[in-house]
This record gives sequence, C-alpha cells and structure tokens, in this order.
Amino acid sequence: MTIQADRESHVHDATSGIAMTDSNGKALVCTACGSSRLQQVVEVPNLPAFCNVLLNSVEDARAVTRGDIRLVYCEECAFLFNSAFDDSLLAYSPDYSNSLSCSPSFGSFLQEMSVRLVEKHNLNEKTVLELGCGDGDFLTRLSTLGNNRGFGFDPSYYGPEEVDAGKGVSFKTSYYSSDDAVNPDLVCSRHVLEHVAEPMDFVRLLAEAARGNEADLYIEVPDGKYMIEKPAIWDLIYEHPGYFTDRSLVSIIEKAGLRVTEARPTFLDQFLYVDASAADRPGGSFLDQTTGLDTLDELVSGFRDVFDRTVKRWSDEVVSMAVAGKRVVAWGAGSKGVTFLNLVQGGKIEHIVDINPAKHGRYVPGTGQSVVSPESLVEYQPDLVLLMNGAYESEVTSSLRSLGVNAKVTVVD
Repeated sequence: MTIQADRESHVHDATSGIAMTDSNGKALVCTACGSSRLQQVVEVPNLPAFCNVLLNSVEDARAVTRGDIRLVYCEECAFLFNSAFDDSLLAYSPDYSNSLSCSPSFGSFLQEMSVRLVEKHNLNEKTVLELGCGDGDFLTRLSTLGNNRGFGFDPSYYGPEEVDAGKGVSFKTSYYSSDDAVNPDLVCSRHVLEHVAEPMDFVRLLAEAARGNEADLYIEVPDGKYMIEKPAIWDLIYEHPGYFTDRSLVSIIEKAGLRVTEARPTFLDQFLYVDASAADRPGGSFLDQTTGLDTLDELVSGFRDVFDRTVKRWSDEVVSMAVAGKRVVAWGAGSKGVTFLNLVQGGKIEHIVDINPAKHGRYVPGTGQSVVSPESLVEYQPDLVLLMNGAYESEVTSSLRSLGVNAKVTVVD
C-alpha cells in the first residue's frame, strides 16, 4: 500500500528532499510552484478514475478505467499532488455529479457562505462569474440574494441555459476562456482547482477574469491540511491531482498577482476558502498568517503509517461483521464512499445509501454496490450504517429514526 524511495535512482539531499523522476525518467517538480524539493507520501494503486460518475450496471461499474495515486509533498510550498496523474483518463460531462445540494445540512452551509459573500463583497446588482459552477445552486443563491447577474461555466452542468434568479443566470456547458465576454465584480470557483493538473494556469485564468474590473475572488477547495491531520484518508481520489493546504493555496494565488485578504477553513474544517482581490491595494504577503512548514512537514511524515493502519482496521471490521452475519450498508455515494469501498473489503457490503434520487438504481465504480434510497432501508433493516462524513451524522440519524430504522450509525474516520 505504500512506496519507498528508490535509493539507486533517487538522490537524497538533507535540505531539498528527494530528487524524483516520473515514469519517463523526467525530473519531477511541484505542479504548483515548480520546486524539486519533494518527498513521497503514499501510494494508492488501481482506484477508479472517476468517483463521481455512477454506472448503469454492476458489470460496467467493475470495468471502469482506473488510475494510480502516488502522493507527493512539496517541501517548498506545502502542496500535495499525484505524481502519477494522467488527465487523459478523465473527460468531464453531464454524467459527472458531485453535488451535495440534496442535503439540508449542506444547503445550510451554502446559504451561510452565500450571505457572507454578498455582505463582504457588497454584491448588490453586480455581476458574478463562476468557473466550475456544477449544478448552478451556489451561483443561483448569490444572484437571488443580491439581485445579481450570474454567469456559470461547467462542462458537467446539466439544466436550463437561463435561470430566472436575480437579474438572471446564464449557464454554459463548456470551460470558461478569456474570449467569453463577462465583466465580473466577483469571480468564484468552488471545488475546481483540486481537479486541475496545472493549477497555476487555472489561477492565472481566474486572475485574468478579475483584473479587467478589479474584481474580488472567492476560491474554495477541500482542505489538504484537514486530510493529513484528521486524517481523512477517504478524501484521496484520482479526480484530484492536487490537495491544497492553506499555505500552498495562498502561495499560488499570490504568485498569480492577486492579494489575499482572508484564508480560513470552513464546513467543520473540511473545506478551505480564500478571499482575494485583483485590485492594486497596499498589503504584504498573507503567507505569515498560514500554517507553518514545520507543522505541515510533521503531519505529512506520519500520514503514510496512519493511512495503512486505517485501511487495515476497516478492512478487518467489514470482514468481521460479514462473518458475524451483520447487515451493513454505507451511506454517501460520493467520493468518500467510493474510495472507502474500493480500499477496504467493500464487496462484503451490498448497498450504499444516498439521498440524491438521481443516484438511485446506479452502481459504484470499481466495486459495483447498488445505490439505494433511505426509504429502502425500512425493508432491508441494516444492523449498521457506515457514514462516510461525520458532518451529516445528526441529519442521517434523524432520517433513519423517522423511517423506523434503528441501525447503529458509525462514522468511518
């Protein structure tokens, strides 16, 4: 499950990590800052290339394209990235869905963040541009709250081209480019940057979109520090070539010429957001307000062992429960659930539950569990529900009790 440095082909340097090469023998550098001061962290082979594309049959689910994760840490900027990533394995389309909008808990978070942005950035009768708008929910909320005009771009978007919210919201099922005629007051991008193999290019695109009107920016990603500190090992997915700590996110944004005004964890510390500005205003670097390299180095150094122990513990637990004749279901057919089922002995679990009706009757990539509704548990009556994300524990427990399902709920962290 882990990898060791090849002592014959890699050269140690006490101050600059390990000089690494890729599979073609080319010198490996950080995809965020270009540094060669790298260290290997963990290898996770043979994961589904897409976690967030469910399949129409068990056979299709088990025959999906797969890829390897070789997680590398940059000692210069504290960025974590998959050195084995191959973007040719991925093609985003409307079949891709990582929306959490069906969850009341997550909907509350989106509303709170929308209100914060409208108030902080004075978004009243303004123009908002979102790159990677997903299902359009967030952009629609911003437009409604401040009577704003919205423009959303995402090749995986599905829905109407125009939505009657605020001054109107327009959606395009394509990537944004500098040729698109938008003059925004706020540029936002949520949970997109971690999907980009060359993150600096994408941040520069955001900066270019903002500079014409000296716009503000809002960027949100999964928090890489949370992943290695908790640890949240089920957050490792092939779709994410990069994992940002607060230090690495601030660093890449500042290198693109933007001024960071705030950087904070959110959503129970699972996400990380940065507010920034393209306006030329006084202010020094924000880096000294981020997590120190010594702290991050220490967290990374212990991640490999914790990863292996956690996978083994849950593999043993799932097998033990199956041997005991317990009915076990997983809850949450998103990236965490897919990773969990593919890393542990997931074949011992028959179903995974999700509240999104669009996922029901489909199958988990890699392992082939069927995705079922919460209501189906009334007949199935599981003994144990393995919850993929503790942020939803109260919501899920309440839902089960209202259905008359008395299964124990356990968070798999």
